[in-house]
Parts: sequence; C-alpha cells; structure tokens
Amino acid sequence: MLQVKIFEGPEADELEQEINTWLKDNSSIELVKVLQSESAVADDDGDFCGNTTISVFYRQ
Repeated sequence: MLQVKIFEGPEADELEQEINTWLKDNSSIELVKVLQSESAVADDDGDFCGNTTISVFYRQ
C-alpha cells in the first residue's frame, strides 16, 4: 500500500536533518516519489518568511 510522510519547516538544514533521520530509521522502505513545494507565510509581525513542504511517498 502506498503511504506518505510529510515534512514541513522554514529552515532547510533542520528539514534535511529530520528527513535524513526518518530515512535512517525507516531504511527498509521503498521510496516511490518525493515532491517539494515552497510557500510564504506571515509571522506574528506580518513579515513574510519561506516555508518548505516535502512529501515522501513510499511502500513498506
């Protein structure tokens, strides 16, 4: 069965570490597809900052 894991965050290095840790902990999965999107969100002061979403589609 196809499953998806979604990662989201504003900092690329933290997102990279989170994904690499998850992949290491789930080394037996079969990666099917990886998608990435970027968006801008406003913080409490109204300033815009980037946000990255990565969707990892896999089978166990």
